[in-house]
Amino acid sequence: MDYIEKQIALLNKKINIRIRKVESSVLEIRKRQREDSFIYGFGGAYSRRENAIKKREKEINELKEFERQIKKPVTVTETTFSVLFCKECHNEIFTKGSIQEEWHECPVCRRMIYGRASKKVLRIVDERYL
Repeated sequence: MDYIEKQIALLNKKINIRIRKVESSVLEIRKRQREDSFIYGFGGAYSRRENAIKKREKEINELKEFERQIKKPVTVTETTFSVLFCKECHNEIFTKGSIQEEWHECPVCRRMIYGRASKKVLRIVDERYL
């Protein structure tokens, strides 16, 4: 195992420990909530415990999402394109190189396009599994 895989395994272990601790806390709060509902009803203490359960379940969901993100990192590549618009065929034409001329040929309908090309930066997202 290389260094990154060891660190990912260590993080997964810590995340799973925290998830188990929070899940046991949720079970304990539900148990106390059931016991107190017979005495106090569904008023203040019940609703406070319900809010605590929701907060802990949100934390569990965030931890699971973080664990998923660790296993599947995302890389983003930025690419700059020159953009032209053809009024005849209504297509946007992207070229990777820079365009200096004012007249351009549409690759779809072969008509001439007049005008300067605007620049657009596109971000390409690539997900990979470890």
